Amino acid sequence: MAMSADEQAYDVQVEFTVPEWHNRFWAIPILGIVVKLILLIPHMIILSILSYVVGLLFLITWIPVLFGGRYPSWGYELIGGYMRWNTNANAYLYGLTDRYPPFRFGKAPEGEVPYEVDVDFNVPEEFNLFWAIPVIGILVKLIILIPHLILIYVLAIVVTVLGLVTWIPVLLNGHYPSWGYEIIGGFLRYYLRVGAYTYGLTDQYPPFRLGR
Repeated sequence: MAMSADEQAYDVQVEFTVPEWHNRFWAIPILGIVVKLILLIPHMIILSILSYVVGLLFLITWIPVLFGGRYPSWGYELIGGYMRWNTNANAYLYGLTDRYPPFRFGKAPEGEVPYEVDVDFNVPEEFNLFWAIPVIGILVKLIILIPHLILIYVLAIVVTVLGLVTWIPVLLNGHYPSWGYEIIGGFLRYYLRVGAYTYGLTDQYPPFRLGR
């Protein structure tokens, strides 16, 4: 989805590389998704543990913002890295890529083939100190995010339903449908942006759009 000239590029971007073809095995009803879920168990365990770590880190990221006006670099590496990892795993689960997700926070090191899901965080030059005020900042942020949270809930249901039919074109012609990248991939992008705003990686209020 193209971005109009008057829309500012958001600080969090997610791009999907569309493979030339998809493995039909993953499109076999029930069997494909069951095997994929089993393969993802190590990721689920690690991401579950990391979610608690991220929650604890979030309790202290406000300190350098409030006193220095800068979000800590380790916040992008760990909290942002957790979000990247989670997005990669979900993209694999929903079939946007057949490549097994890597066990890492960052991007592929130089010389390695990049993963087909590219998550980028633009680091702002300065942050609004208001969002770093203990308790008040996060409470206000959660209140103004209510429309997004409602939309995410609705979209999650839509994406789940669509996930039940994306296997059909893959099984028939080996291609994941373009609308799958636009809607399911767009949902992953949207969800990531709301999460990044919640955790303070950006002060830009997330846009109401699935595209870039």
